[in-house]
Amino acid sequence: MSKKAKNKQENRSPKISQIQVPTGMNSMINWIIPLVLILPVLFSREERDTVLTIRYIFLGCFLLLFLIYFYLLKKTAGVSSYPSVIKLIFGLGISFTLWGIISMITSQNVAPGYFDMGRYLLNLIFLFIIMEAVRQEPTGLLKLCKALLIGSIIQSFVGILQYYQIAFTDLPGNSVPYGLMANRNLFGSAQVLLLPFVIFVLYKAEKKWKYIATIALMAVIISIVLSQTRASWIATVCLFVTSLILVLFYSDTNKKKWAVFTGGAFVLLILLGILLISLDKEGTLTNSVTVRLTSIKQLIQGKSVEKEVNINSRFAIWKKTNKLIAKYPVKGVGPGNWKTTIQSYGTENTGWASGTTIPDRPHNVYLLLTAETGFIGAFLYFGVWILLFFAAFKVIVKSKGEDQLIVNILAISGLAAFVIDSMFSFPNERIEHSLYFLLFAGIILGSNLSNVSQGNNSEKPINKYFKIAALLVILFNIFLGVTKHNFENHLNRANYFKNEKQYQFVIDEVELAKNNWVTTDNESKSLELYSSIAYKELKMYDKAIEEINIALQYNPSNPMIYNNLGTIYTDMNQYEKAIEAYKKSIKLAPEFEVAYKNLAYNYFVTNQYQFCIDALAKVNAKDDNNLVGLLNEAKIRVVNQKSSLK
Repeated sequence: MSKKAKNKQENRSPKISQIQVPTGMNSMINWIIPLVLILPVLFSREERDTVLTIRYIFLGCFLLLFLIYFYLLKKTAGVSSYPSVIKLIFGLGISFTLWGIISMITSQNVAPGYFDMGRYLLNLIFLFIIMEAVRQEPTGLLKLCKALLIGSIIQSFVGILQYYQIAFTDLPGNSVPYGLMANRNLFGSAQVLLLPFVIFVLYKAEKKWKYIATIALMAVIISIVLSQTRASWIATVCLFVTSLILVLFYSDTNKKKWAVFTGGAFVLLILLGILLISLDKEGTLTNSVTVRLTSIKQLIQGKSVEKEVNINSRFAIWKKTNKLIAKYPVKGVGPGNWKTTIQSYGTENTGWASGTTIPDRPHNVYLLLTAETGFIGAFLYFGVWILLFFAAFKVIVKSKGEDQLIVNILAISGLAAFVIDSMFSFPNERIEHSLYFLLFAGIILGSNLSNVSQGNNSEKPINKYFKIAALLVILFNIFLGVTKHNFENHLNRANYFKNEKQYQFVIDEVELAKNNWVTTDNESKSLELYSSIAYKELKMYDKAIEEINIALQYNPSNPMIYNNLGTIYTDMNQYEKAIEAYKKSIKLAPEFEVAYKNLAYNYFVTNQYQFCIDALAKVNAKDDNNLVGLLNEAKIRVVNQKSSLK
């Protein structure tokens, strides 16, 4: 380190803990602590995505109460002048929202954009609150990190016990361990994002908390290993390496201790990995870890990963997304519309070809944002991320003490982990992941603001127009969250009644849920997909076609919708129209067996026996007596047709 840098190190204020801060109900940090403890554990079985909407509503309600108490009742002041980097970050954020609205208006389905843009503005408000909380209560950061540490222990043990089938196996989610995140990959990435808070407690807290932090660190590392998520493993390494480099470069006081800590953390990671594998009697974890580590090595070496279907499928989807971006480079296809557009670019090397699954996301935030909002939207969105890193380095270079230095190094390391995870997942779509991201960002901006406000920057009341705008944004998001919850609840009920063949109840549930704000679920399935089936079964064909056409307006690339349209026309004995619908379904999903079977039947009844045989050749008909009979009869009639021509 240069002599000048050393002098800066020596001239830093000794500790940020010397600053007096509000307490009790008047402490912003005291309000935020319940939020970070409660929000990540909420879930609802009434919703399609069991953790998204309920947490979204909770965040909106929290911000409403916070705004009313601190900015309407107490009239908490802000600073008279904000640094340029902070103005630019919020300016880009608002500009991205405005651009997203422009892109949304011209999209296939406008409704998903309400949620995306509304939530983004909600996140900007939360970022402002975190920034102000850090400015006013820098010493409260340790208390906040302790709360997040407790949260990390809860999340870790839920996931670990779940993996070993000891407890929490009835929680909604996919492959274990998914913890309280409903998704194994997202569980792993959430645990990574909790690491900076755990490490800060380990660095700063008193002795008993250091012991607790050590336990938390081991639990988080175990849960990350068990998540079997490559992105989380890479993000973890990135987090530790980033923090080590920054501490070595900027902190003479802590560099030796940090180097030992980082080395110990990697040794701990290896030892815990070996221990977990040794306890893996069935070999499931061992095989999974081996395959994933091998694939990472092959990717680093630039080799193809032939045996990894998941990776190859991901690459195929990225290529299709790049084609979509090339076609819509300026405005994109609109927020939330990637999933309704991408299937028209082919299904080869993806799971969509079977027709049983449909696109949800490309598992790459950069491609998704660019595809949905164009290059302008991507510039505005990721410009905020770049400025956050710039602001972080600004604080690190001019930090007011070691505590501020270390907490900002950990914050920038957390951002780096988020950036890495965004290459392979979708953390920005999840409420709790965004919460952790905004905490990192708020710590960085709050530290910038704190350094400025300790000078000649006086306080002044928050602009009333900002308060009104924030109140309207929060109320809109709460309304949208409640509407989304109602939509998903009734959609689940409609699906239940469909399976029970109580079709009038299906229609009733659909009518109760219909609105202009939320039109499709997280899989781009609309209510009309269910009501059209119900109307068909009730022989109300005009209404069935009316409903299925609305479903097609929302998602014209869903092969299931065309297949259902075909079944309606088949029931109406309009076989040629049915054939056209099934062809469209198969074009979107070339391996959709149900559509081929339906197509074969319609070819048969229209005396197109050879086409019937060709359609049945695409499916496994051996175990279905009806299909075997249909195939044999079609072959006989083909022979008879040829004989009659002779």
